[in-house]
Amino acid sequence: MRVRVGLIVLVALVAACGSDSTTDTSDSGNERVVLTEANNGEEVLLDPGALFEVRLESNPSTGYSWEILGASTPYVIELWTRSYEEPDTDLVGASGTEVFTFEAISGAEMLRLEYVRAFEDPVIPERVVEFIIRVDDAPWPPEDVQPPATSSAIAPIEVAELLQSPAATEASVIGFVVIDEGGARLCEVLAESFPPQCGGPAVVITNPDALTVALEQEQSVQWTSERVRLDGTYDGTNFTLG
Repeated sequence: MRVRVGLIVLVALVAACGSDSTTDTSDSGNERVVLTEANNGEEVLLDPGALFEVRLESNPSTGYSWEILGASTPYVIELWTRSYEEPDTDLVGASGTEVFTFEAISGAEMLRLEYVRAFEDPVIPERVVEFIIRVDDAPWPPEDVQPPATSSAIAPIEVAELLQSPAATEASVIGFVVIDEGGARLCEVLAESFPPQCGGPAVVITNPDALTVALEQEQSVQWTSERVRLDGTYDGTNFTLG
């Protein structure tokens, strides 16, 4: 028989005054943990068999939806249901809520969800949430599993946002790559010219040899025809891939 709910404790990864997580008692009067974007980066302690929900704002009319990435360790949680709740308003284009219900099984893992347009190539998440799920006080990280790098939780930003960041900032940035006689840059937009040129804010890429994106070429200019996501470090002036 499934044990529907057990002792549930929510622990923030970083010390905080409180938690924005909530509980739902609709399951035969038992409490169920409810997680939202406000709980991004937190630990969730569950008993085996406990159910919990992840509720995330979503707007299908934009083409975006929340997708679950492969878990860092298998068989820790099981997805029971996935649904969409319409907004409680008649306003056209208003956002609703995607609801994921999981059962805790055993062990510990990082649960990661990304808000993406799955039809895009490459798929670049607009928002990212991660929760560390620990069942029956299982340790995190598991002794035999390397946890995801911290940078994996970084949501991508625009070039203009990067340029406002302090030095030594790890970032995931989206834009167009342009390589010409002036060097390699990540550009906010492409100017309407051929071959393309940078338009809007741009940052110098110090190590273009590390690029793994597909580039088009005309004469001495190379560029990406679509926006790409690059991970690296900003030193206050330049961006280094890595």
